[in-house]
Amino acid sequence: MEGLQFARSWRKDWKIPTTGAISQARQRLGSEPLRALFERIAVPCAEQGTQGAWLRSYRLMAIDGFSLDVADTKDNDSAFGRLGGGKNPGPFPQVRLVGLGECGTHAIVAAQMGAARANERELAEKIIGSFEPGMLVIADRGFYSYNLWKAAQESGAELLWRMASAPNLPVVRTFPDGSYESFLIDSTGC
Repeated sequence: MEGLQFARSWRKDWKIPTTGAISQARQRLGSEPLRALFERIAVPCAEQGTQGAWLRSYRLMAIDGFSLDVADTKDNDSAFGRLGGGKNPGPFPQVRLVGLGECGTHAIVAAQMGAARANERELAEKIIGSFEPGMLVIADRGFYSYNLWKAAQESGAELLWRMASAPNLPVVRTFPDGSYESFLIDSTGC
């Protein structure tokens, strides 16, 4: 509702529902209609000229993960779990989310959720189908893996992903400015 409030997208006499009212309505409705609604309306919305949303002809997108506290219920505890150790569990169950968001507007166009300890790369695999040609998808080093990169590359999107400094790649040739060319050999020898 904060986005609508910011955009002033309603009559002045309309009262904004409370967070509690929205949560109760969502519980009565269930998850499937909300999932269908998200899949239907979650699309990139930046227009040419939207600040921070474009790099030349490429729509800037970013993939990232985060955790959210969910209600402290037995169902949520069994479905999502808690972070922390057995002796000192977190105060709330948490859900792990990975989303594909449009830079500039911050519109989330694809998302996947899992348990608190879910692997972000595995969740990311499930949203690669939302990558499209004409996108430049940015990701931090936590998402780099050869298989995920290869699957993302097959989408037709351009990729700009950080890579951890740990891989020790062989130097193929050194250039006069001190930079060098290297390559990664995968398990198939490519």
